[in-house]
Amino acid sequence: MLIFDTEIMKQILTVTCSILQKNFFYDGDNLQRFLDFFTEDTLVEIDNFVAFAEPHILEELQNSHKARLYFTCYFVSAQLRFIFLNELHFTEQELKAFENFLPRYIGEENGKQQPPKRERTYNRKFLK
Repeated sequence: MLIFDTEIMKQILTVTCSILQKNFFYDGDNLQRFLDFFTEDTLVEIDNFVAFAEPHILEELQNSHKARLYFTCYFVSAQLRFIFLNELHFTEQELKAFENFLPRYIGEENGKQQPPKRERTYNRKFLK
């Protein structure tokens, strides 16, 4: 039963592992431990979701790519937050730091950045 968009999940995990490795200084063993936690917890939660979800919701997830996309993003985000807090023992401050690194890795512009300076244009009739 396909209720997950695996490509989106791979992209989210790639960005997450990059942030953990480059900004939180996780080595290969710690990243593998994180991925093991994520895989185990996700499999259990997906099984629970499928067991208790309404049939029309499961049908919608199977038939609609957009529904799978949104569900995957929400589900993976919730799982990551759970693992960060309960398995990796992140503090709220570390979670905020992680969230602040996200725009760099996903190509989103930072709203606090200054717009590029405009080049001055001169009115040539005043220079004659």
